[in-house]
Amino acid sequence: MKEEEILGRKVLIVGAGPGGCLTANHLARSARNSLSKGQLEITILSSSPLHVYEAGFLFLALDLKPPRSFTREQAELLDPAVKLVCD
Repeated sequence: MKEEEILGRKVLIVGAGPGGCLTANHLARSARNSLSKGQLEITILSSSPLHVYEAGFLFLALDLKPPRSFTREQAELLDPAVKLVCD
């Protein structure tokens, strides 16, 4: 989708897993001008403020890393222009 096609729109991405975060960040980068002018709003909906790196569970099961090493604040992973809503 071209930036001109999304002007004046509100985008809601449901789910802040790897795919949702990637989509939100990609859209924010590709539509930077529209975001800065207030012509586009990107919101991502998550069930938690924490992002869990599930692939790391193998290291957890083998007692190689502590659980805290697989979680990060969801907002740290998102472009600052993306609004995070946890519900």
